[in-house]
Amino acid sequence: MNDAHVAEPGLAVVEIAASDDATAFAIQNLLATRWATAAAERTTRAPGEPRRTAALLP
Repeated sequence: MNDAHVAEPGLAVVEIAASDDATAFAIQNLLATRWATAAAERTTRAPGEPRRTAALLP
C-alpha cells in the first residue's frame, strides 16, 4: 500500500478482489485498522469469474 494525498476530502470506494471470502474479509479487517470504514457484510462473484469482490467505503 502507498500513501495517497488528495486536495479535498471526499468519498472513496476500495474494491477488494480475492480468491475466497476468508481472504477478502482478512484484507478488509486489516484496512479497518488504518481508518474508519463501512465494512462489507458479504462478497460477490460474477458468473465465470474466479474471484470474489467486496467494496469498502472508508
